Amino acid sequence: DGMSKDEVRAAFKGVVVDTLAAHEVALFDGDNYSAEWAEEAERRGLQNLRTSTAAFDAFDSSKNYELFEKFGVLSRRELGARVNVMREEYCTKILTE
Repeated sequence: DGMSKDEVRAAFKGVVVDTLAAHEVALFDGDNYSAEWAEEAERRGLQNLRTSTAAFDAFDSSKNYELFEKFGVLSRRELGARVNVMREEYCTKILTE
């Protein structure tokens, strides 16, 4: 468009600032293992899954299968396979340790 480097930088900065402001509620820059995060997650109504197995179970929910299928990310079968692989890899790592 014939914009100078300074104009491009200013435009880019504006987009970044606007995007961060619009999504600030979703950002947490603290320690996700702290009590502060547990309180913040509860305040926001977010799940605070403290173990890998709990996260696998949450990921393996019907709403996620529906979401992935709806947007053409993965089929039900593909997502199920990914979940199985994640669990198997986790088990293998734990057994190895």
